[in-house]
Amino acid sequence: MIATRAALALLLFFLSTLPLAAQYSERVDVSIASIDVVVRDKAGHLVRGLTKDDFEVYEDGELQKITNFSAIDARDPGEEASSITADVTTSAPETAPARAVRSPRLLVLYIDVQEIDPTSRREFFQAIRTFIDTAMRQGDFATILSWTNRVRVVLPPTSDRAAIDSAVDEFSKQGFSPLWETLRRVQESRLVQVAEAEEFLGEMGMASTSDQSADAAFEEFARTEDLCGKLKRKSREMRNLLTHLTKIEMKKVLLFVGDNLPLKLGPTCDTGPQLTALANTANAYGITIHGLHPSGARTAMIGPEMDPKFFPRSNEPTTMARQYSRAFDESGGLHLLASTTGGVSGAGRQTGELLKRAAEDLEVYYSLAYSLSPGKEDKARRVKVVTKNGKYRVHARDSVVRLSEAARLRDEIATNLYFPKEAGPQSPEFTARVVRIQRDGRFLRAAVEVSIHASDLFLEANGNDARKKGSFSIFVAGGRELGDASDVTELRQDFWGSKDEDATTPIVYSFETRIRPDTRRLSLAVRDNNTGEVSTSIVPLMGEE
Repeated sequence: MIATRAALALLLFFLSTLPLAAQYSERVDVSIASIDVVVRDKAGHLVRGLTKDDFEVYEDGELQKITNFSAIDARDPGEEASSITADVTTSAPETAPARAVRSPRLLVLYIDVQEIDPTSRREFFQAIRTFIDTAMRQGDFATILSWTNRVRVVLPPTSDRAAIDSAVDEFSKQGFSPLWETLRRVQESRLVQVAEAEEFLGEMGMASTSDQSADAAFEEFARTEDLCGKLKRKSREMRNLLTHLTKIEMKKVLLFVGDNLPLKLGPTCDTGPQLTALANTANAYGITIHGLHPSGARTAMIGPEMDPKFFPRSNEPTTMARQYSRAFDESGGLHLLASTTGGVSGAGRQTGELLKRAAEDLEVYYSLAYSLSPGKEDKARRVKVVTKNGKYRVHARDSVVRLSEAARLRDEIATNLYFPKEAGPQSPEFTARVVRIQRDGRFLRAAVEVSIHASDLFLEANGNDARKKGSFSIFVAGGRELGDASDVTELRQDFWGSKDEDATTPIVYSFETRIRPDTRRLSLAVRDNNTGEVSTSIVPLMGEE
């Protein structure tokens, strides 16, 4: 716990002192959609030298006007051999633009694996090191996160290559997780016990009372439901993590390493909505996600050597086919995230080649932008980028999202849990304190008191009435660790006031919120609904300062 807090403190210190955040600002204009595009020929070589007039962008099938265009090429002159220069023979009168200076990048390595095949563990993480060494340039930073029932900061953002390599090496040296072996032994022991019980009952001339198939089905259902809840919570925390990362104003690339992120875990578990929301958030904030499923041993939990009934019949798939199918199912979520955000994805030993391609995509690409039409807020708009030369292959995100002001505000409030924002000069001032905390079943109920400066709230005229109407909303969210935040709740309150009343008299608003026992802090925001001005504050819990 001390190590986790120390890592988080370093991350916060990094954000407060990083000069690049001010020097290279990549603020997202909500009315502009920016898309990074990688172009290759049929042989897989990167294509250089294209201009704006060589591209077409379609949103939901309608051609859009490209308003901004730049070509980014960070390759050294000696690296030209792996790419080609476009033969620009189109009618475009425009000459190829000069190389644009690329912004610094933050490479985020997120590791969520339990079972990597011991024989390929070192090889896999060596490929990760090669990717980081290749992709990181002057001014870039990298951070490493992991998942152990919550997001953990393993290495705060740093440009120190030695520290990055050391952290990655630690993962490559970790012992093989005994989870699958434990499950295999438990299942094998259960099969032996059932067989012995049935044999004993047979010797006694009694019918077996054990319904092995029914018991196994129930156990599988219970396991699936438990894992389903964990996967959905993981997706929500990952979405919160992406909104937190937006505070670092650099181009961000997320390398998601996972061995169990299915789209549909079972008949009653569909994680698609949560993963789609995660992908939409990444697209809304311009974050690319690459998904890697390393070679593992999860599929070895049970097989013919354990139970003869698992030998395939003539009309059943082979063991290898079942294992391949299961590995594909477990990486379905990774494929969704990568294909939606313009990343690459794959499983097994092909990850080395995929990482090489991902590093190339970060070096030579085109940045296109077009104006978003009003409406369709918080919904994915299908986007397709093509070149007028049909021989070229274009790789880019397949959707864009324009977040509503309400969605951005909720993200800001959740982000404020760990990256507090300074209030503007027109923001309403307020103070907040927790009056009482008491247990409510498995949760806690916190009574909160908010005191707002009445003079900071705007009053609107109400006809000939001497009293004027004001309105404010209080937003609240609870948090535990970086990336972990509860849903944001809005409490709206209208009130009547007069300019003759004592402006120094505060408006006191009390409410109760239900929180998890491990919640460490509350993020509160007050919005003047008449002006839209917002201010935020943090209320510590559990002895935090």
